Amino acid sequence: MTEWFFKHVPATYDLLADLSVPSWWPSFNLKIYAAWSPQWKEGEVYFPQSADPKKMTVYMQQNSADMNALTDLILERGPIKLSNRRPTIMDVAPYQLSACDTDVTLQIRGRNIWRADQVTLGAKLFGADAAEANASIIRVMPDMQGILATVDMSKVPVLDGQVARLSVVTKDGQDTFLIPVKNAKGSDGKCTVPAATPPKPTGPQIKTVAPSTISICDASPQFTITGENLKGVISAALGTVDASKPTVSASGKSVVVKLRSAALAKKLKGLDKTSLILRTDSEAVVAEVQVGSPADCK
Repeated sequence: MTEWFFKHVPATYDLLADLSVPSWWPSFNLKIYAAWSPQWKEGEVYFPQSADPKKMTVYMQQNSADMNALTDLILERGPIKLSNRRPTIMDVAPYQLSACDTDVTLQIRGRNIWRADQVTLGAKLFGADAAEANASIIRVMPDMQGILATVDMSKVPVLDGQVARLSVVTKDGQDTFLIPVKNAKGSDGKCTVPAATPPKPTGPQIKTVAPSTISICDASPQFTITGENLKGVISAALGTVDASKPTVSASGKSVVVKLRSAALAKKLKGLDKTSLILRTDSEAVVAEVQVGSPADCK
C-alpha cells in the first residue's frame, strides 16, 4: 500500500508587514533581518550568524491633515482646552464666476477644509445631504489641503452680478468666502451677458483721402489723409511710386503726402485704381485711390 505525505522544503517567500507610527515623525529607521521560518517541530528561528541586518531610513510625507491633528492634540492637552478644528478658507479658484456658467468645479483650499462634505453658494446648499437636484460632487484633494466641489450654477438663485457668498460647512463650524461674479441673473433665472466692447485700435487708421481720384498728368500730385493714430507714419507710397517724406500734423489726425509727377506717368499709366500706403515702424495701412490715365499728358 502506497503512503502519501507532504513535506516542506526550504524556499524564499516575500513577507509584508504593516507599521503604525505617528504621522508627524519626519522619518524613522528600520532594521530588516532575513531568516528561515520556525521549525514546526522545535519552534526555533534560525538566524545565519554572518548575516547583518539591512538598515533603511523611511522619510515621512506629512500633509495638512497630519499637522492639524498634531496641533489639535497639543491644544486639547494644554492647560486650557482649545479646538483647532474650525475650517478656514485660504483660497478659492477660479477667482471669478459667471452667472451664466453651468457646472463649475471650485478648488477650495484652507485649514480643515478637507473635513467638509457640504458647501453653500448664493444661499443654495450643495453636497451629499442636499436635495437630489442640487447634489454636488465634493472630493478631498490628494494633498489634504482642501476640496474640489462641483456645483451647478444654474441652480444658484438670483445673483446681482457682483459677488457670491461661498460657505464651507463641517461638523466643527463653517467659514465664508466672497467670490466676484460677472454677468447677472435676474429673478426669472435668465442670464444677461453684456455685449462685448471691441478693443480700441492702436495702429494707424485712415478715414478719408482727398482727392479720391488722381490723374497721372497732375503737375504736383498731393493727398491729404485724415484718420487716427497717424503720428507714427514715416513713409508713404502710391502703388509702386514712393512719395516724399509725409508731413504729419501735431495731433496725429492728418497726413499730407506729395508725389513726383514724372514717376506717376511712368509707373501708373494704364491703371484705373491703385493703393495709397502709409507705413509706420511696425505696420502699414492702405486706402484705395482712383487713377485717371489719359492717352497723352499735354
